[in-house]
Amino acid sequence: MTTLFRYICLPVLLFFCFAASTYSNSQLEVGDWDIDDDGRADALTDGLFFLRYTFGLRGDALISGLISSGSEYTTATDI
Repeated sequence: MTTLFRYICLPVLLFFCFAASTYSNSQLEVGDWDIDDDGRADALTDGLFFLRYTFGLRGDALISGLISSGSEYTTATDI
């Protein structure tokens, strides 16, 4: 359990603490989180891109099932 906390829970917790402090200090724009450039920051696409990339997925594993119809970026290289 300690290993799980150290390598997964702690980094995620630190990220959200950093993101919260950054957000409270400045106003984020939609484009800051719009990873696939479809004009909106969506948790089910952009959020999953972020999580997959954070956990080390690259290439087709990164984009599999996440490319939306309005996305400007359609390949893993673009993302």
